[in-house]
Amino acid sequence: MRLPGWVKFLLPGLGVKRWGLLALASLGVLSFGLLCFLGEQGIRWLYRTFLFHLLERPVVGALCMILGLAGASYGIQRLVRSILFALSPRKAGSLAEALYEARILKQAPKVVAIGGGTGLPTVLRGLKHYTANITAVVTMMDTGGSSGRLREELDVLPPGDVRNCLLALAEDEERLARFLQFRFTLGEGLRGHAWGNLLLAGLEQALGSFDLAVEEASHLLSVRGQVLPATLEGV
Repeated sequence: MRLPGWVKFLLPGLGVKRWGLLALASLGVLSFGLLCFLGEQGIRWLYRTFLFHLLERPVVGALCMILGLAGASYGIQRLVRSILFALSPRKAGSLAEALYEARILKQAPKVVAIGGGTGLPTVLRGLKHYTANITAVVTMMDTGGSSGRLREELDVLPPGDVRNCLLALAEDEERLARFLQFRFTLGEGLRGHAWGNLLLAGLEQALGSFDLAVEEASHLLSVRGQVLPATLEGV
């Protein structure tokens, strides 16, 4: 079960709460220093000038503190999000998600999953929400459909199972699935081929090795973990 964004801020180890408390404590020290600088006469003048004529001073004070805290929190959040956007636009959408991935998932246990077909992607799809230290070892024995045709026509390793595992570990699986799982319906040579299979086959021929093709595709798709072919030999 995926946690809501606001809940992730409360998880231990994110390194957020301590800095938030430090910021609040620093504001308190700043306020105390300002009071010391103004002295008793300055404080009395401020009180007479701004607060003496207010009838509901406790209510106004509480509202000011709430507005100040909300404004400071929002400003800090927007500042951090702007920095995240400059460094990585993909991670700027959800600050909690970016922190959760960087501080929690990357420190989670290491998991190795071995398999192929439809079973391995299903397992990986669930694991990626609990750890980013995933290594998926994919079997290279697919001989049917688009993968089988690419093996015969281009002499490449079967990309189908690897494609499904890359997609399962991708951060934005729903959006990428529309492209990687798309199968051509027209064209004498393209009909029946999955776009993701053609991408991996093209990367293999461009880079000269299937493992390098998978590594490059992992980077392009923002894969959480790594996917490795079980062998680089045709079996």
